[in-house]
Amino acid sequence: MPLTPETFQNLERDIEDTGKAVNTDALIEPRYGIPFKSLPMLSRLFEEMLGVGYVSVDDLKQAIEVAAAAGAGENGWIDTLVLTLTGENLREFNKKTISTLDCIDDLATTLPWPGRTVNVRSVIKDKHLGGGTFVFSADSSKVPDGYIVVAANGGNWV
Repeated sequence: MPLTPETFQNLERDIEDTGKAVNTDALIEPRYGIPFKSLPMLSRLFEEMLGVGYVSVDDLKQAIEVAAAAGAGENGWIDTLVLTLTGENLREFNKKTISTLDCIDDLATTLPWPGRTVNVRSVIKDKHLGGGTFVFSADSSKVPDGYIVVAANGGNWV
């Protein structure tokens, strides 16, 4: 590819945008992609949020300390502290997310809850044969066969 005057103009523009992104408090409008806030702008906005009490570092530190003291990760409730953009906590969001597993054997180590849906890629790991979608049912009366109905603690994957 030959280097043209346009190539050098684009290069100069990209270098200028990079400099602005690091050194100026501005909204950067690159020649491609979507506009973005510069690092100084993000820093200023965060400082303003701290200043008006929208975000409290002390509150965040206290929540982290309480969670750590209670063994949050071990007891599995830290996901209720994290909110998604829709305002629901991470636990509720995850309950609606469809997981993907490599093989049916992975169902044995997958945490079940009523209505949880998983996609299984293969009956046998790395063979890419069979598989399908399984939903956990605590009320399932079907007899597990290890392929179409898979036994789980408290119910079946069907």
